[in-house]
Amino acid sequence: MNFDIAFLSSGNVATPFALSLTETIRTYPTTSIFYEQSKKIVFQKNFITRYWLNHSTKEWLLWTDADMSWTPQDIQTLTNTAAEPGIFSGLWFHHSHDGHIYPGFFPSRKDDNVYAVMTEHLEFPTDQPFQVEATGGGFMFVHRQVFETLNDPDTDYPFFEVRSAPVTGYSQMFCIRAKDAGFPIVIEPRAQIGHNETIALTREHYNRHWSVK
Repeated sequence: MNFDIAFLSSGNVATPFALSLTETIRTYPTTSIFYEQSKKIVFQKNFITRYWLNHSTKEWLLWTDADMSWTPQDIQTLTNTAAEPGIFSGLWFHHSHDGHIYPGFFPSRKDDNVYAVMTEHLEFPTDQPFQVEATGGGFMFVHRQVFETLNDPDTDYPFFEVRSAPVTGYSQMFCIRAKDAGFPIVIEPRAQIGHNETIALTREHYNRHWSVK
């Protein structure tokens, strides 16, 4: 997989993220970094994506958040899985406003609202890739063809956009539009991505959290 990496940051990044980024560049030295400080997040994600389309020849762009962590082996695992244009993500988790831990993907949707179908505990494969309706933007490999298909030169928000109704985030709305255009949204659970909130959330935390509920 020939890819570049893009992320936004307030100016500080988590140490595990910095280490992951460094190891990735050492392992894949032709990878370029596209970065801006996060002020107008949605506008900047669109701006960087369009800039990448116009200035890079790579086939894939990894959009990641500055609080994620991974290994070069996770990248290799995703490389082996991403055999066609689409959106591919490793498995990562997050704390929700209700205090629970959820995986960073959405298995289905109702009227374009992926949040409306979240349940308290999701069962999903752990040893093979599986398709979903959408994934969060924490660690998202996107093929160039996806961006080229969704690109609209007449707007500043061709890829990521915020819609007030239904209530779906800009990364999830991007996935919905990509899937409706025929691209798969795939989770590769063998690429286990850490999400460094107060600690790096992993599948172990997820399983332990729900085992006592």
